[in-house]
Amino acid sequence: MLIIFHSITWLLFSLITLIRERSNSLLNPLFLVGISVVVFFSTIPQNNEIGVGVVLIINSLFLIYGFYFRRKNIKFSKNNNNLFVDGPFVQSTFLICCIFLSLLPFVYLNSLGYSLIESLTKFRKDLDSVGYVTSPLKSFIAAFSYAPLWGCILGRIWFHLTNNKKIRFLWVILFVVTFLSRFSTGTRGGLLNLLFAVLLTDLYVDLRLVKDVFRKEVRFYISIFFIVFFSMIFLTFNRNQIFDSFESFKIAFVQSVLFENDTKHIFSEGSITSNNEISFCIDNYLNSPRYFHGIWAQIIQPIPRLLWEDKPESFGRVLAHEAHGSPLEGQGSFAWAAGIPGEAMYNCGYLGVILFPFLFGLLFQKIDTTIRKSDDLVNLTTAIMFLTWTYLLIRGDWMSSFNNAVINSLFAIGLLKLIKVWKKYFL
Repeated sequence: MLIIFHSITWLLFSLITLIRERSNSLLNPLFLVGISVVVFFSTIPQNNEIGVGVVLIINSLFLIYGFYFRRKNIKFSKNNNNLFVDGPFVQSTFLICCIFLSLLPFVYLNSLGYSLIESLTKFRKDLDSVGYVTSPLKSFIAAFSYAPLWGCILGRIWFHLTNNKKIRFLWVILFVVTFLSRFSTGTRGGLLNLLFAVLLTDLYVDLRLVKDVFRKEVRFYISIFFIVFFSMIFLTFNRNQIFDSFESFKIAFVQSVLFENDTKHIFSEGSITSNNEISFCIDNYLNSPRYFHGIWAQIIQPIPRLLWEDKPESFGRVLAHEAHGSPLEGQGSFAWAAGIPGEAMYNCGYLGVILFPFLFGLLFQKIDTTIRKSDDLVNLTTAIMFLTWTYLLIRGDWMSSFNNAVINSLFAIGLLKLIKVWKKYFL
């Protein structure tokens, strides 16, 4: 009953937010949190039903408290468009660099002798059998190929603020290659993340910069929605396969979108939700936490394992190992998730159940305030990027999600600053 009450409460909160703020609610981090909670934490676990319900309710209360802690009721302000327009040289150079970063995985695989179709479908997270995952370059390539999401958001803002056809064309190319790069990873969340990034950026531009942008782009949204939707269905059934020809890929794609595959394991109870993992964390970590092990693992995550062979594993891999018997590394290794409650118990036990959601509430408050009021383009782009990660931060191996957002934002910001310095001193 506690879990059902918890889900119904978040559902009502999301509906009230939607009614009050209408389309603006999509830029409210707590609205996305509410949807994520209902989707990912609604089923009854096999064990500890009451305990899981109590943990979820405490987690939600302190997350909401953190969000509203000393928060002022601010409205969306209008911005001066001139604050956001960098010169065509900076814009075009930055977008070209992001395009190259998105293409980097395909260039690398092509150098190893793989064809284009093999590169597009050789999902990098499941390639132990062909040796790609053991490459010392793998972690660098994966990181670089994700950085362009920040560039997609910034480029989309430029797209709406300029009449320069070259800038608009470069953004379209960046969007396409970023989509292909994320598709090739085999991660459905990566595609959904890209879709969210475009939609939320356009909604932001519509509210603060250019009137009626959202309405004018409806056809584009419908098109990319169906492309992402069918691609996610395909990946659901086929991301553990490797295609060596376009014909075999086409047949598999058609079978997937027509649901001719076995769907039993896809739609089975618990295939999406994380409450069983929270139950496991209650039994194994609440009274005996691995004090800050998960946090430390994420702080040092950017260091390649090539340089640190015994680098600690993330919480997601430890959970998959201890709860499901997955190896910590090598073939068959994978990461699992238990949301903020699971990470909180793993790192800090009872204290974490209170502290972690409160800190994330403060983070969501900062995102909300920046999007509503900030006039700094870099801060706005970063805030929108974190907003697109909200649903993954709630459900996923959120330290990895948070880490990816931080690292990729810093990398993209550094690249943009470098281009501006280059223009100022060398051109």
